[in-house]
Amino acid sequence: MKEYQSIIKHYESCFEKHGDSHLGMDWPNTEDVFTRFQIMLESVRENNEQVSILDFGCGTGHLLEHIKKQNIQNIKYTGLDVSEKFIEWKQQFQHIFI
Repeated sequence: MKEYQSIIKHYESCFEKHGDSHLGMDWPNTEDVFTRFQIMLESVRENNEQVSILDFGCGTGHLLEHIKKQNIQNIKYTGLDVSEKFIEWKQQFQHIFI
């Protein structure tokens, strides 16, 4: 886990400075985040079958929020992160991750 500590500290620092926002996840603008999510989910939208997504490094779960806003029904979402701060934040607002 030592080798990941600098990465974890970087993202936690962004989160502490900017909160739960695109800047808090170290994305320069919301348009890039939206584009990234749209591209990631293209194959899911083309396929009506149930799919599972493991969002490793999910941060505060913005991809899940995007899935819900787009009303994409055929995704079983699981988010995973190694940052205790992000995990604690998610537990505090667990109602968002139903």
